[in-house]
Amino acid sequence: MKVAINGACGRMGREVLSAALARDGIQVVACWEREGHPDLGSRPAGYPVDVNRVWEGRVPDVVIDFTSEAGLHAILPGLATAGCGLVCGTTGLSEGAMLALGTAAESNPVFHATNLSTGVYVLGRVAQLAARLVGEEWDKEIVEIHHRRKADAPSGTALTLARLLQEASATELAQVRGRSGLCGPRKAGELGIHAVRAGDVVGEHEVILAGPSETLRLSHSALSRSVFAVGAVRAAVWLAGRRPGLYGMSDLFSGA
Repeated sequence: MKVAINGACGRMGREVLSAALARDGIQVVACWEREGHPDLGSRPAGYPVDVNRVWEGRVPDVVIDFTSEAGLHAILPGLATAGCGLVCGTTGLSEGAMLALGTAAESNPVFHATNLSTGVYVLGRVAQLAARLVGEEWDKEIVEIHHRRKADAPSGTALTLARLLQEASATELAQVRGRSGLCGPRKAGELGIHAVRAGDVVGEHEVILAGPSETLRLSHSALSRSVFAVGAVRAAVWLAGRRPGLYGMSDLFSGA
């Protein structure tokens, strides 16, 4: 199958290129990057990087995108024309960008996930089951830690975990994003979400469930960005040739 990488000079783009080249049966037919990217001069693995996103003669089966909202919007018109699939791991997308992905999914297969790690998917499933089992009486908190360069907070993964905990709850959970000052005792039905930005931490997420005289901590640590890249390539292989629609991690693991 043929793959194109949008954002090929970025940290995740270079990881995706390495993961794609390491997998049998995948041909990288295009590497795209925005004009003015600080690392544009370093062509990944000797591949030419096209800032104009030329599709002719290099139409992939799937485009893999880890860029930004602007970077995503830049490829959607070509995606519609080419009729290929899209794996999008970009986080911090606005409601408008999510609507654009939904529109693209009407004519193309689109896979979107805030985190493409197998371990994070398992964390979410386990946390959701645990939240159902402990019930409404237990307090629920999420703590996430990422590198100092991460632009969005809370992380997309933390928000996905929050959604899963909400789905496990019989009542509406009020999200509290950090606490400071005289905020008073913790209220019933709160869901705390806390973001830490420091150093070169790839990504750590912890779900804390605390009840009377006991605490349950469920956590995941990404030791390398390669886990996200490998997950993206696995999703691309799964997505190629599928019918138009919006897919996610639950579809990828639907047989598990």
